[in-house]
Amino acid sequence: LMLLGGRAVINMFDRKARRATNPAHLNDGNWHHISANKTGRQMVFSVDYKKRGINFKVRRRLALRSPLYVGGVPEDMEPIPKVVMESFRGCIRNFNLNGYYLDIASSELHNVGHCFSTIEPGASFSGDAYAIYADKFNLGQKLDVQVEFKTTRQNGIILALSEGYGIPSIALELGNGTVVLSLVLGNLEKPFKTVKTFDSPYYLCDGQWHMVTAQYAYKTVTLKVDLFDLVIGHSSSAPLEPTTSSPLYIGGIPDNLPSGALHSRSNFVGCLRNLAINDRRVEWIDMASRHHVLPNACPTF
Repeated sequence: LMLLGGRAVINMFDRKARRATNPAHLNDGNWHHISANKTGRQMVFSVDYKKRGINFKVRRRLALRSPLYVGGVPEDMEPIPKVVMESFRGCIRNFNLNGYYLDIASSELHNVGHCFSTIEPGASFSGDAYAIYADKFNLGQKLDVQVEFKTTRQNGIILALSEGYGIPSIALELGNGTVVLSLVLGNLEKPFKTVKTFDSPYYLCDGQWHMVTAQYAYKTVTLKVDLFDLVIGHSSSAPLEPTTSSPLYIGGIPDNLPSGALHSRSNFVGCLRNLAINDRRVEWIDMASRHHVLPNACPTF
């Protein structure tokens, strides 16, 4: 049972493949009810309590084997012909199987998040989440990052990269109500950074959207937040070009990653949207990987 092109589709495989598609469009952000009932050799497939569902015949006994997956399948599962393998993006409630309502939250979960009453575009980070933009990212002598964020916390990692021993590394983070862009490029070179401060330490954690543009070029770092003036930081030496081949993390880091240029290990809590790296707009589905990130569900708070 799946969504394909915004419509509910049921696939049955016994001696031959059978497919039924309901014509109603369901990708409208509203709750919908889907039922598939098999009695004997008769299968009835209906949407939103329509009295006349789609009827077709199947085998009396279907050789189904557990486990039963809800909302998606494991990433390492072999693709099934004509079946959508992409995980469901949305909310599921009142799951009924053979007359019993199942508490999905009590079963084994993998990357299942919360449902919100109202949402807007953006990716939601709950504090244990992060995304990897690229598994092997070479920092070089230039990095441009632009992103919008909203949060209710004073601290949080927006972007981080660190080689195995923490050098070279770069970090863009919220720190005690400020925005900090820091670099550590080598053992013999002093770390350098720039910090954007505000009249109130709570300016950024007001639950509203804020824009930050961070740039690193050779021995200079700059920050631009909302409509405030640009702030600039310089290296006191002429650093060598850093060569990196490590993941570029967004929104947080795993526990085993060195802190590197980070001042805090607090993962971001809130929402990110309109992310661009080196003048390239980045979609969340194009990330190398995501860990507990809700890519299309930013709650309005």
